Amino acid sequence: MRVFIFSDGHGDVDKLKRVKSEIAASDIVLFAGDFTKFGICDTGIAYMNALLDFNKPTFSVMGNCDYPRLFEKLRQNKVAVDGTVRQYGHIWITGSGGGSIFTKTSPYERTDEELVSDLEKAKQQLEEKMIVANRLIVLAHNPPADTKLDVVKGNIHVGSPRLRQFVETYEPLLLVSGHIHESVGVETLGKTTMVNPGALVDGHFAVCELVEHNGVYSVHGLSIH
Repeated sequence: MRVFIFSDGHGDVDKLKRVKSEIAASDIVLFAGDFTKFGICDTGIAYMNALLDFNKPTFSVMGNCDYPRLFEKLRQNKVAVDGTVRQYGHIWITGSGGGSIFTKTSPYERTDEELVSDLEKAKQQLEEKMIVANRLIVLAHNPPADTKLDVVKGNIHVGSPRLRQFVETYEPLLLVSGHIHESVGVETLGKTTMVNPGALVDGHFAVCELVEHNGVYSVHGLSIH
């Protein structure tokens, strides 16, 4: 399964159209949030519509720049995985939307407890053996704490401690985060591959293959562009 991974589009539909061939070559699309240009609500809905025009199975969460009105549209189009679990083939996808409280100037900043609360349904299903950790993908706009993915200027880590705890406890197959434009990278935590693909508004994205062997999935060929 070829996966197209990106984040932080910030309303730039032209940049999205530039990766049309990459999306066309992929089986599914994972978007870690920030459809919206900062402070301009309607750009988020226009960006969502442009993404849906590719007609690919798409899974996303809300970013800190996204507005509640957009969330309703994402739910109506069966794109949002914030606070829920969706299935694609033998893979499950869940998500945590929004960013940590920091500047208090963007519309969707949340406490750490609120961020991880989006994963309660996944946690319950993992513990009840309704889903398998090795087949679970987590989309989180805010990165987990103390990784390569959450470092801002001054070498300060700004990620979510509770999200990191979730990864350490349940070891999902893949975690995709965004939000921190300057922390593009890949890291492994336990059995989990974690990636911040960078911001598509800056021209960055990632691709990988999900490969199954004897019922066990692994991430292959993860590359950032």
